[in-house]
Amino acid sequence: MSGKKTCSKCGLELDLSEFSFRSKANGTYRAQCKTCTRGAVRIEKTCEVCGKAFAATTKTGDAKKYCSRECSRAASYEALQSKRAVERDEKLSRLSSQRQQNQEAHPNVFEEFKDLPDSQKEALAQGNKFYFSGFFCEKGHLAPRNAKSRICLACSQERSRLLAAELKADPVRYAAHRKASDARKKHKREIDPEWREQ
Repeated sequence: MSGKKTCSKCGLELDLSEFSFRSKANGTYRAQCKTCTRGAVRIEKTCEVCGKAFAATTKTGDAKKYCSRECSRAASYEALQSKRAVERDEKLSRLSSQRQQNQEAHPNVFEEFKDLPDSQKEALAQGNKFYFSGFFCEKGHLAPRNAKSRICLACSQERSRLLAAELKADPVRYAAHRKASDARKKHKREIDPEWREQ
């Protein structure tokens, strides 16, 4: 059943869907609309995103700030982007000050690796195998890192020494390791003529 009815409290002519039934059997509606029945007052608010006026009630208060779901999503996205930008700026400033402290504490290390790129991205762009970020690794080394794997060179050398010591202690494992290594080299010689020449 479609039609219009005037609310006895707010005086607005509204659609019948805005009114509750008094008696479903008789099809009669309450005199006040659903909003007025809840004790709220209809007000007009301005959307914080698009600036369009939209209908709201005093019951919603400050909770309803946007005229549509799209505007709400747009506001959430903007808030998230600004939050991320602030976090990114804070992180960059923190890293910059940390690198400065490392440089002041270890000037000889920074002098030794000054020719290397500062980041993995730069190293890969220049075709360099290593880069020096100026930060300590997880194990406390201030050393260059591999551009492809980002592994600290000092950690890599440490692992190699440990593996060599373990292999020397176990002759069977050492023989298997040598055999696998020789097979890898042979395969590389077969498929890579440049490596074969070297």
